[in-house]
Amino acid sequence: VIETVIAPPAMFAGELGPSTIVGSAAFNLLVISSVCVIAITPGTKKIEDTKVYALTASVSVFAYVWLVIVLMISSPDIVESWEAALTFIFFFLLLLLAFIADKNFFRAPPLEDAQAPPTTEPKSGFFARQNTLAFNKTLFANVKRIKSNGKLDDKEKLRMAIEAMQPVTAATYRHNGMTWLTGKKQRAELDPVTGLVTRPGHADGLAHQRKRVVPVSSASLTEESTAKLGEEESQTRLSRVSTASQPPCARIKFLQETVEVLECEGPALLIITRSGVMDIKATVEYATADMTATAGKDYVAASGTITFEPGEDIKELDIEIIDDDKYEKAETFRVVLSNPSPGAELARRGKQAQVTILNDDEKDTSCRAQIGRCLGFNSDKCDIIMDEWKEQFVCAITPGAEEGEKPTKLQWTIHVITVVWKVLFALVPPPAMLGGWAAFWVALGFIAFLTVLVGDLAALFGCAIGLDPAINAIVFVALGTSMPDLFASKTAAQADSSADASIGNITGSNCVNVFLGLGLPWLIASVYWETSGPTDEWLARYADNKNVQAFVRDNPGKACFVFPAGSLGNSVVIFVACSLLCLLTLFVRRLTFGGELGGPTKPKVATAVFFCLLWLVYLLFSSFSTTGKIPTI
Repeated sequence: VIETVIAPPAMFAGELGPSTIVGSAAFNLLVISSVCVIAITPGTKKIEDTKVYALTASVSVFAYVWLVIVLMISSPDIVESWEAALTFIFFFLLLLLAFIADKNFFRAPPLEDAQAPPTTEPKSGFFARQNTLAFNKTLFANVKRIKSNGKLDDKEKLRMAIEAMQPVTAATYRHNGMTWLTGKKQRAELDPVTGLVTRPGHADGLAHQRKRVVPVSSASLTEESTAKLGEEESQTRLSRVSTASQPPCARIKFLQETVEVLECEGPALLIITRSGVMDIKATVEYATADMTATAGKDYVAASGTITFEPGEDIKELDIEIIDDDKYEKAETFRVVLSNPSPGAELARRGKQAQVTILNDDEKDTSCRAQIGRCLGFNSDKCDIIMDEWKEQFVCAITPGAEEGEKPTKLQWTIHVITVVWKVLFALVPPPAMLGGWAAFWVALGFIAFLTVLVGDLAALFGCAIGLDPAINAIVFVALGTSMPDLFASKTAAQADSSADASIGNITGSNCVNVFLGLGLPWLIASVYWETSGPTDEWLARYADNKNVQAFVRDNPGKACFVFPAGSLGNSVVIFVACSLLCLLTLFVRRLTFGGELGGPTKPKVATAVFFCLLWLVYLLFSSFSTTGKIPTI
């Protein structure tokens, strides 16, 4: 964007051209991959989310093929507005597809095997371990086997079978006893281990005589019978069965979800209660979290574990409130319960409590205080942000050494070389300021500044040694712009438990380089030239370009955005070939060693050397194409 839209001459393609993008992609995929492979020791790490990786890897290759289609086939050396718009849209399409792949949209969860061999181990409830399909099949089998001599229709049989399949509990016996006394039909019962459905008799009063009706089996079912099931009703009953079979537990919650306290009153008192099972020891963790109040300024942050001994049903938790002399609006923080011990659970309501600190100080009428209140500033948060910002500068001018140790000579050397940059980047505000937006925009400005600086220095270096701009782009400019990706991927490879972040950063970055890095400036520049028309500078600049001259003849009075392809075709061909070899090697490593990164020392080193050699082959082939030693495509 900076090279095309902002840096003069504006709205013209930069001198480095598309070679920088392809060169950066080659460095990302080949060199950074080699660093990630060799950085893992010991063991291996593999890509867990293979769907997203497969998407970004394939799209990263397509992106550079798309460059050839636009700049060499569709409209040579010219980027039309529809091509630019489509390139830019690909970026958002990639984001959408990656999100869909990550969330497993349009893919139904796998069903358990309904024909799995039965287990002889008793369960707490026979149908509690059945899935919906097995439940439906068994239900219809029972419906078929109910003998009513024509006195019951199919709907009544279905209701009777569903009722009978609910597990027998103490409530069942109470219900049957009351229905016998009132002369109503008693509820059928289900043996929770064998699955035998029975209905109590009436001959001996409350002493239920069991009559066997059906065994639970689905061996004789047909597709036709399954299609006749009351699907909706049976699923509802299954949910009730599963819920009823869950063991009882202790439920923990806050007694009050909102608490108010004056600053001067001392600690905020929170009551935590336990209900349900009382004869076990239960624990739950708690932690405070800022809302409008600030830990360390308005209250003392706290976290820990609450323990209920057997028989205890109530606990008190004190959160210390800091009483200051500053006038502030009412401020809030929350206390959250989490991680209950086995045998306990958090109630649906009461998992967290909100504490409101009410001010008891006189209103500050100073001009500074009134302006702050009008702008909605929180003075405590501002103080913390300023302390963090000050700490950034202290760290910037201090050599990197462990606390309590003296810096080594190497650390002093690195510090002297980088101290200017460290102090410069300490100007980036702390992330807490304005919700992180201040840090985002200032950091983005520094990135733009460094991008211009790296490009200009590389151009000056190439000019000084007589290096062709295209070669300069694929070697030095691409190397400079890709260094942040190198350190990011290496850190992710070592810190994460999988290779998703490190390899995904590479393939994702290569996609974004084209779709966003080229798509956005292309769109801006192409719309500009198509709406403004040719200028004298534009006509003089492309007087020798035959493709542009052909456009001028066919479209008098119109202009277009020109982006010379140069030796792009050769660069993309060798890049695609090296990319496929790299991706294939990573796949073979996954099959052989169980992961794309790490593994035995010798194969790991051999892979890293192979990837670096591929990068050198790309550089040599592209350089020879640029200098004319290899014919361009």
